[in-house]
Amino acid sequence: MLIDIPVTAGIAAGAVSLFNPLLIAVGAITAVVSKIKIEIERPDGRVEVVEDIVKEKVEEVKENIKDTVDDFKNTFNEKFKNDEESKDENE
Repeated sequence: MLIDIPVTAGIAAGAVSLFNPLLIAVGAITAVVSKIKIEIERPDGRVEVVEDIVKEKVEEVKENIKDTVDDFKNTFNEKFKNDEESKDENE
């Protein structure tokens, strides 16, 4: 099934989302759960699949969280190691 939605409708949906962003989230979740394929056709003819874009962003967020957790663990371990060394030197 193919539905062609004009840009003005997309702009209107964007304006509505400013007042109630929950509607966009519900719509996106509904589209993913119901296996609807949403494509965006760019003026240059390039077609982007929204599901692919979402997957890429999720992977980026997962990597950023992993990096942040690793940095935190390293900082914590270094601090703990330095505190132990200071404690040993003072004894």
